[in-house]
Amino acid sequence: MIRPLQGQTFKIDTIQFKGATSEMVNIVILGDGYTAAQMSTFVSNSTSFTTVFFNETPMKEYINYFNVFAIETPSTQTGAKHPGTASDCGGTVPVSNPTNYFGSSFDTGGIHRLLYPKNTSTVQSVLASNMPSYDLVFILVNSPYYGGGGGSYAAFSMEASSNEIGKHEMGHSFGTLADEYWAGTQYAGEKANMTSQSSPTLVKWKNWVGINNVGVFAHSGSGASGWYKPHQNCKMQYLGKTFCNVCVETLIEKVHGIVNPIDSYSPSSSTVAISNNSLNFSLKLYKPNLNTLRTNWTLDGAAKNKNVDSVIINGTSLSNGSHQLVVTVLDTTYLTKNAQHPTSHLYTVTWNINKTSTGIDITDKTNASAITIFPNPFTENLALKTEIDEPTDISIIITDITGKTMKKINYGMLDAGTHEMDISKKVQHLSNGEYVISIYYNNQMVISKKIIKQS
Repeated sequence: MIRPLQGQTFKIDTIQFKGATSEMVNIVILGDGYTAAQMSTFVSNSTSFTTVFFNETPMKEYINYFNVFAIETPSTQTGAKHPGTASDCGGTVPVSNPTNYFGSSFDTGGIHRLLYPKNTSTVQSVLASNMPSYDLVFILVNSPYYGGGGGSYAAFSMEASSNEIGKHEMGHSFGTLADEYWAGTQYAGEKANMTSQSSPTLVKWKNWVGINNVGVFAHSGSGASGWYKPHQNCKMQYLGKTFCNVCVETLIEKVHGIVNPIDSYSPSSSTVAISNNSLNFSLKLYKPNLNTLRTNWTLDGAAKNKNVDSVIINGTSLSNGSHQLVVTVLDTTYLTKNAQHPTSHLYTVTWNINKTSTGIDITDKTNASAITIFPNPFTENLALKTEIDEPTDISIIITDITGKTMKKINYGMLDAGTHEMDISKKVQHLSNGEYVISIYYNNQMVISKKIIKQS
């Protein structure tokens, strides 16, 4: 049983709500340097940034996949710290040392514009106590001077152009993207938009080469020899630009790894009986803005219908016995050319239909459930919370992104109610990287979600 962290709870404002937190990409916005009297300003700033954020591709196309919450953390004093110790300060920002909640400070790492919270353990505590199921965190710092920084969180000031820092740093913290300017050998490594492969036919973004100025461009700078990027005018290099196609694809694949576009389906049972009446089978889908989801319905392996959310099966057209209705859902967006996308993000619902001479009978009641996996990304601690309405056999399988099983956990039959399970010791052997955690009720998978382990 997980013991909740002893931390302070704060008021949470819902800026945007599209679905259950267990199903959406959950953005959390924290404020630093806003006093209690300035909380309305913080919420207003959070709302304004949310609008800016979802005006950017690919977020605007997938706005329906995101929740946004703002947590009000009042500081004792207004503003950001500025010790004035960086060699590039320039004297335009006054030296200051306000008592702010997360210790956000300019001059981080000896760089004046690098504005980042010093008290990251406090950030973690606030998240764990108030919104543990977060996927992406922004920290708005109440300073009128330009600055920001990234890492586990994307921090930026309220100077107007600093919004661009927030979006750039989101590329790092959410998409694990590399800078497309040369940041130094310590940041070099194989990432979605950085590689040591120079061949256009072998490079990981080969499907984009020659489209929208995507190519294989050498990094320049001390130690940059042998490293390549896909574009020369991307937001991961220049603020104020758009994300290049390779970065857009990476962010979309990240979103698809979190959000299953199938919200629910009816009948909710996987096994139904039908006589000579008609029965409607339907999907409730989370659809991208300008819907690119495509559905394909088959009955006993034969095509039934396409690109519709429901079909009607007439019992008189079925022979007595067993039949199978299958629908698949695939996002066909042109914004991704990832070779694994058509298989790794193909979603399926299967109904086993028993044609009888009697009426409709739901024979396999599906548990009403709510599952939260947190935190994500995680370092050492990982937990899940589940609510079940009847005794259920619960098991967990963790695989790497190739499908290799890394850990199986069987909790056995649990009584109806809320259960919190600490699986930290079960995952401590995992290396940093992306994994998929799948939860099974009575040997049937009910949720599969990508998780990230990082240092």
